[in-house]
Amino acid sequence: MERKPKLFIASSVEGLDVAEAVNVNLEYVSENTLWTNAFQLSSVTLTSLAEKADSSDFGVFIFTPDDGLEMRGDKRSAVRDNVLFELGIFIGSLGVERCFIVKPRNVDLHIPTDLAGVTIADYDSNRSDNNLSSALSFACTQMKASIRALGLFEDSEVGVDEDLGEKSFEIQLGDEALGILVSAAGNASESFDTIQIQYAEPKQRPYLNQALEDLESVGYIRFAHSNRLSKSMIYRLTTEGRKYVLSSGLIEHI
Repeated sequence: MERKPKLFIASSVEGLDVAEAVNVNLEYVSENTLWTNAFQLSSVTLTSLAEKADSSDFGVFIFTPDDGLEMRGDKRSAVRDNVLFELGIFIGSLGVERCFIVKPRNVDLHIPTDLAGVTIADYDSNRSDNNLSSALSFACTQMKASIRALGLFEDSEVGVDEDLGEKSFEIQLGDEALGILVSAAGNASESFDTIQIQYAEPKQRPYLNQALEDLESVGYIRFAHSNRLSKSMIYRLTTEGRKYVLSSGLIEHI
C-alpha cells in the first residue's frame, strides 16, 4: 500500500490556530506534521529545516499579519520573517508547485515578489461563528486537489539523470557561478534559496549564461520563472545546491 504524502505545516505562534485547522482538514489526504511537533525549540536550525524539507512531499505556510511594514510611506501588514525563511527552504527543496500559502482574505498583506508562482489559498477570517475549520474548507479542497495530482515527491524524481553526481566533478564552477550561489545563500531576508538574476548587458551575457548552464548541469539550481517587471529571472537552489553551499564554506563569504 502506497504511503500518504508527507505534509509540513508552518506558521507563526499567532497563526497556530489556523495551522491546526488546516491539519484537521487535510488529515485524510496527507500525513501531516505541525511545526510545533517537528522540532525541539532549542534545535530549530538551518540543517534541521533542510532535513525536514528533504523528507516532506509538500509544505503549507500560514501567512498571518503579525508584523508591521512601511514601504515608501505606506504602512502594511507583513508575515513573520521565520515563516518566509522556512518557505524559501521548502521551495528550494520541493519546488514552488509543492508549496502552498494560506492567508486571510481581504487583508492587505505584503507578499515578497519573488514568491510569484506559489499557490495562494485564502479564507474568511471574519466568520461570525469563528469556525476556522469551516472557513478553511475551500482552501484545503484546493490543496487536496494539488496534492492528489502531484503525488509523492520521490515519484516526480523518476527520470532524473543518474550521472548527475559524476557531472559535478567534470564541470569546474567558475567565479561567476560561485557568485550566483553566494547570492542565493545571502538572500534570507526574503526567502532563502531564491536567486534573482538581472538581465545582463550584451557583453556580460555569454559569461552569465555559461554560469547558469553549468549550475543547472550539475543540478545545483533550477529555473523557476521570469519577471518582466523587474527584468530578471528567478532560479531556485535544489537540495544538492543547498548542500553544496552549506558544505563548501561559500556562506562564509556573505
